[in-house]
Formats: sequence, structure tokens, C-alpha cells
Amino acid sequence: MATYQREINQAYSLAELLPQHLAQAGWSERQLANRADIPRGTIRNWCKGVVRRPRDWQQLIRAASALRLNTEQANELLQVTDHASLNELQILAHQEADKQLLLPWLEESPAVVPFQVIPDLPYFVGREEEIASLKQQLVHGGHSNLYVINGMAGVGKTTLVAHLAYEVREHFSDGVLWVRVDISNTMSLLKLLADSYGQDVSRYTDLHSRSQVVRSLLAHKNALLILDNVESSSQIEPLLPPTGSCATLITTRHTNLRITRGHPHIRLTPFEKTSQSSTDLFTRILGAEIVKTEQKTLAAIADLLGHLPLALAIVAGRIAYEPHANPSDYLAQLQEEKGRLNALTHEDQSVQASLNASYAALSLPEQQFFAALGLFVGEDFSLEATTAVTDVTTATCRSNLSRLASLSLVQVGKNKRYQLHPLLREYARLKISDATIDNRMIDYYADFVAKNRDDYRVLGEELDNIVGALKLAFAQEKMITGVKLTIDLSQFMLLNGLQELAASLLQQAEQVALGENALGHLALIKSALGRIEAERDLYLAQTYFKEGLTLAYDSQDEKIIASTLKDLGMFHHGRQNYEEAETYWQKSLLLTKQTQQFRLAGFLTNYLASLALNHYGDYRKAEKLNLEGLVLQRKHNNLSALSVQLMNLSMIAFCLGHYEQSEAYINESDTIAQQIGYSFVNIILTRRRAELFIAQRGDFARAQDSLLAGEQAARELGRKEVVAFILSSLGMVTAQLGDVHQAAIYLEEARQLSVKTRRQDIEIECWTYLGYAASQTKESQTAVFYFQKALSLARTERDVWYLCEVLALYGEYQLVHGQFDSAHDLFSEMLEISMQSELPEMVGSATFGLAQVSWGRGKVVEAQKYGEKSQSLLAKIGCFKAERVAAWLQSCADVKPVDYPFVGVPKTLLQNADRFQHP
Repeated sequence: MATYQREINQAYSLAELLPQHLAQAGWSERQLANRADIPRGTIRNWCKGVVRRPRDWQQLIRAASALRLNTEQANELLQVTDHASLNELQILAHQEADKQLLLPWLEESPAVVPFQVIPDLPYFVGREEEIASLKQQLVHGGHSNLYVINGMAGVGKTTLVAHLAYEVREHFSDGVLWVRVDISNTMSLLKLLADSYGQDVSRYTDLHSRSQVVRSLLAHKNALLILDNVESSSQIEPLLPPTGSCATLITTRHTNLRITRGHPHIRLTPFEKTSQSSTDLFTRILGAEIVKTEQKTLAAIADLLGHLPLALAIVAGRIAYEPHANPSDYLAQLQEEKGRLNALTHEDQSVQASLNASYAALSLPEQQFFAALGLFVGEDFSLEATTAVTDVTTATCRSNLSRLASLSLVQVGKNKRYQLHPLLREYARLKISDATIDNRMIDYYADFVAKNRDDYRVLGEELDNIVGALKLAFAQEKMITGVKLTIDLSQFMLLNGLQELAASLLQQAEQVALGENALGHLALIKSALGRIEAERDLYLAQTYFKEGLTLAYDSQDEKIIASTLKDLGMFHHGRQNYEEAETYWQKSLLLTKQTQQFRLAGFLTNYLASLALNHYGDYRKAEKLNLEGLVLQRKHNNLSALSVQLMNLSMIAFCLGHYEQSEAYINESDTIAQQIGYSFVNIILTRRRAELFIAQRGDFARAQDSLLAGEQAARELGRKEVVAFILSSLGMVTAQLGDVHQAAIYLEEARQLSVKTRRQDIEIECWTYLGYAASQTKESQTAVFYFQKALSLARTERDVWYLCEVLALYGEYQLVHGQFDSAHDLFSEMLEISMQSELPEMVGSATFGLAQVSWGRGKVVEAQKYGEKSQSLLAKIGCFKAERVAAWLQSCADVKPVDYPFVGVPKTLLQNADRFQHP
């Protein structure tokens, strides 16, 4: 093609070139005219230079064919007359006659099947779903779409496409073309594509003409065109073939290129942490033996690198081939944040360099905005927080985030929050130049926690960022802000199973407060540390509480004194020192009312109500106190306290037989708790709902479903006493459904947890239903031991409801075994206690127990009276047991008692006449 590619000023004219070919053939002008079927005058005009550029290329081709010119000679003839080359004419020819004219040279041209793909990486792993999806679309034939792969730098877009190209190569008979769009101009790229098929388009010096020829060339090719690293739509518009057999696949960092709109997109992200891909990549480079030996270290490395493929490959390569390199040393190097990106370089591979292109595409204000995002250490962050920290308007913040997202520098996550890859976060921090950003971060989250301390869902979303701001506060010597933030956050952490984190932060805050001589803050820190240690070290907890109270009085701050008194009351209540607890709480309540701390006052009424309920059995007093607290919480919109208040009222209403009111309280409490992310309340309410399912409808199966959901959530929460609370009820329900073995497993685990967490109320319930389970398997001696154990604990604790529960089931056991005197004593005690506490379901159950005792003793009239009273009372409150009592009364009317009191009563009725299901 050397002659063909000469410059125009070096080319022959037609008048010079044609006579040469005639001389070589030994022909005259007449002979050529006859053999080519061209008028002789036309040939003469060409040879004399009268016509320098014939209008029709067909006559020139007929002349070339007659002269038996080869491809190079024919192209030269076309070039000097400013006509398209043979390859171009083959593309542009539409008439059958024209195609026949060109056929000799088409047959002469060897088939060119370019394959321009970069080498496939030997350590390519993962991406099975993406490859399967793309293969399915690429090999089916006609291609009406672009296929777009986008993602952040280093995620493996180019390597994925290269690997894919090798897999689909055989499906593209005209080859696979590869173009790096970001390193060449469009005119050069068009020439490159044309050259791939032996087509020279250098004579087309404007973009439109060259694009038209190349696009026409590609239109009829069964080829795959890969456009790598696309930066803009204008770059590739002239390169895209028409819809047809040529498929086009592009890779880009951009998510919103105009030209890709409406086309299939595959979004590449770093490897999922839960997938095997990172491990597989390490195995390909390091070998299976090293990966197996260093599994934990390599997993930690992958987590630090956010499972970014490029970073993983660099680290693995350096560990594999650098002298004395090992995973542990490399992990230590990566844990030094400031040098992390410097460690991710190997020859021409560099994570930082791959990120530079995206950063360079930003304007200076956008670069400053992006840099500020490096302070967010959490998994994601909100628009509101970003606006505050970057000190821009909400509109500007939203626009900047969209811009960053379009460059794959941030990702849009759940709940309209934004995410930054760990290495991008580290890169952003390196670019921070504004010293005021730290202060804005600290101030925003200090204010955020103060405003949202009752909204546990919101705090949970921002926890990592809050902790990051807190550490920043200490680092920047904003000590008091850091201490206050720690105190405000401690209760949330404690209630959500984050005791270790809370202890660590509080101990740091304690040292700061000591240095600042901040007595009030120090008192609150001591109390918070006491709450944490209350479940681990009683002596240390008591020490913290005493020190906290002394410091509080020294500070002379009545609000802080009230808070520490409240905490001391909580401590003593947990140790069953109820009188001391009540004393501290009453003192605290008085101070909170004087200082108008209505939020804390609401909590204290709740605590005193709990004491009245569980220790004194005074349900009416408990209800009154809780209603007082409810008014306070509604007035001041303390949502977490409000949800707890409603939860407790639901239980009291249930015990007092107000089922509909109990359900209303449950629904409102559940809604609020879900709204603020207070999972503790949501879990407790699964049991409250289960109790209603049983009491109102006897629906044990539905109750079990509710409790199973609660069990899973309780285990996830990690609070042992909550797990025990759900398991004890689940054991009772499971036993009632007939699976006594599984019930015993639930109950024994709950009992052990209740001992560890000093929850005697739950322990009583566990012993009670373990006794019931043992009675169902005919283990009489064991059953009696369990019942007596429960009864002894219940009488010691003076917990009315649980005491009635034990008396009911133990009384039933004695009744079934014909021990009427013992059963009578148990049911009588239950009746007296439940009447004093005004517990209608318990009164009804105790009365029914006495009815069965009277029937067993042959006192038919007395039995009927007791039975009718029980049925009437239970029906009045809407308890499902009323139907069972009615059935028992009917069965008794049909038989007469003889030697054994239950002669004539169906055995199944005897066994199920009165099951006592209680909270």
C-alpha cells in the first residue's frame, strides 16, 4: 500500500498513469475502449489530460479490470482521480452491477480478522453474574444497544471486558476491536479502526466524512467494538456503528453519559465482602498454601482495601514477589492510614494514580467539597451532615454529590444516603486543606446527638460518624465538647449492646474531664461507667456510682445530682434493694420537677411504676404513675421514653383485663419504636402481642410466630435479659403446642440467662413452665421440684403476677393428681392475691381452679357456682378461657360425680380444661 498512501503532490495524474498501464499491456486506446466498453473519445480525453477527474468511478474500474490491474494499482488509479478506494467502494456499493464490477478485487483480498484485545489476566476472578449477562446479550445477533460497564477507578472494568472478549471471540467472525478512547483523538481512532480492515481513510480530512466511511465499514461487520475509558459522549459518537451486527461495549467511570441513556448498564462495584472473590484473587497470585495459612491476615487486608480488585492485586503481587514481604508486615503497613495509598503502588500500577484522573476532572470548589467527605468514617453519610460539614447550601451540596456520583467518586446508598469507598476516603483526606472542616464536623455531630438522643434509629445510622467526630474532638482538644458528646451517646450504646465501645469512650472522656476539673461531667461519666459495670463487676459498679454521687453534690448542679440519684436507684433495683431504689428515685423525681427536667421525670415515674407493680403488686398505682409519665413524655415529645411508657401501660392494661386498651398501647409503642429504631421495645412487644393472641383467641400458633421473630431480633440485639424474656414465653407456648422437648430447651436457656442477668422474674417463669413440661412427660418428682422452686422464688420476690402463675399451674398439677386439699390451698391463695391486686384473668382462673376442686370433692352446687363466676368474669374481659369454662360446666351437667371426681368427663377436656397462659 506504499504507492496508495503517497501524498497527493507526489502522485501521478491520470494522464500520466493510464498511458503507462497501456504501454505495459501493449494496448492502444482503441483496444482498451473495446475491451472495457468505454467510448474511445473518453479514453483519449483521459490520456490527453482533458478530463482529469472522471465523474463515474465505474468506468475507471472497467478500465482497471480490462487492464488486469491488481488491488494496489487499481487503488492508485482511483486515488489520482479523487475517488474512494476499492474497500470503500465495496462498502458503499448498493447496485448489483456495481458489486459485480468490484468482485475481482473482493475475491483477491485476503480475509482480515483483527483481535486487538489486551492480554487476559491470569488472576481474573469473580464477576460471574456480569459476564453471564453480557455474554447472553452479545452473542444473540443484532445489536440495537450500547453495552455500558461503569464503576470507580480500580474496580476492574477493563480487565472484565478483556476477559469477556476472549470468551466471546468465536462469536464475532470479523474480529474484536479495542480502542483506548482517553489517550487518542477521534480522527486518529477512526483511522485506526479503518486500518484494522485494510481501509485507508487518511484522504478524509474532516471528522464527519471520516466518521461516515468508518461507520459504514463497521455496519456490515460481525464484530465487537470495545471503547475503553470513555470520558464524554462527544468522544465516541463518531465511532459508533449503526444498529446491526457490530456490537459496541464501553467502559467508563461516568454514570450519566448522555449517549448511554436508555442502554443496558452494568455497575461494577468492589468485590462483596461476603463473596469468595477476594480470597480467590489472593489464591491465584499467592498460592493456596499461603492463603490458607494467612487467611485471617489476608481477610483483614481485603477489608482495609474495601475489596477493590486493583488494590488487592497490587498487594498480592508485592507480597508474592518482593523479598522478605509477608502478609502480617503488609497489614501493619496498611493500618497506618497516612501511608496506605503509598503502599498500593507496583511498577505502573497505582491506586492513587487511577484516582487522580477522576479528581482532576473536578473544579477547585468540587475538589474541596470532595476532600471534606474524607472526614466521614461511617459506612455512609446524610445530605444534611454533608451540607453542614462542607459549609455549602443544600442545593449546592446536592449538586456536588450528583457530580461526584457521576464520576463514581461517591455511591448513592440506602435511604438517600451516600457512600465513599475506604480508599477514596483515604484519598480525600489527603486533599484536605481547609482547617475549619474538623470543627464543623465536631459541632454538627455534638448538636445532632443532643437533638436526637431519643431517636435510636437515627443515632444508629450515624453512630460511626458520631464516634469519628468524638475522636476528632479529643484530637483537636475540644475536650468539653468531646466529653458531653460521650455522655449523651453512652445510654444509646449501652442499650444497643455496645458496652465495650461505650466503656472505651467513657474512660477516655474520664481522663479529659479529670484534666479539665469538670466535676459535673465527671459525675455523669462515673454513673455511665457504673451502668456498664453493673452487669460485669458489682463492686466496681457500686464504686463508680458512689464516686459519681459525691462528685455531683460537689458540683452543686441539681440536674446532675438528679441524674446520678436516678442511676443509683437503677443499680439498687437491679440488686433487689427495692426500698433503697425507691428512696433514690423519689429524691431524683423531686429534683427533676424542681429543675423542670421533664424527660427524666418521665423516666422516673416509669421506674417507680415498675417498682409498685413488681414489688408491691399495686397495679392501680403503677397505672397512675405510668399515665403521669405518659403525659410528660407526650408534652415534651421524648419518643424513646414515650415508647417505653406505652409498652409498660400495655402490660398493665393486659393484667387488668383491658385487652383492647392493651392492644392500642402496643400498636402506638411499636410504631414509635420502629420510627426511632428502638429495637429493644420492638422485641419486648413481640411478647406482648403473643400474650394477647393467647388471652383473646387462644391462638398459640400465632403467638409462637411472634415470639420466634422476637427471639431472632433479641439475639441480634445481644442483650441477654431480653433473650431470656422472649425465650421463657416461647418455651411456655411451645409446651402448650405439644413440643415439650423443645420447650424445655428454650426454658433452660432462658433460666440460665436469667440467672446471669439477675432477672428473678424470668427465672420464676422458667421454673414454673419447666415444671409444667416435666408434668407432661410424667416426671412427677421433677415437676414438683420445679414448681416448689418457682413458688419459693415468687414468694421471696413478691411478684404478684408470677406468683399467681406458679400457683395456677402447681394447683392444676395437684388437681390432676387428686390432691384436692393442696390444690384448694394453692387456688385459694391465688384468688386472694389476685383479688387484692385486681387482676381479673387471675381471679377467673383461680375461681375455676376452685370449681374443679369442689367438683372433685363431690360438691356439685359449689362447683357450679364457682364455675359460673369464673365463666362470667372471664367472658366480661373477653378472655378465651371463658369458652373452656363454659364447656366444662356443660360436661359437668351431663354426669354425676362418683368415687373419682372426673368420671364421665372426657380425658382431653380434663387435660385442657384450664391452661394458664400469662405474661
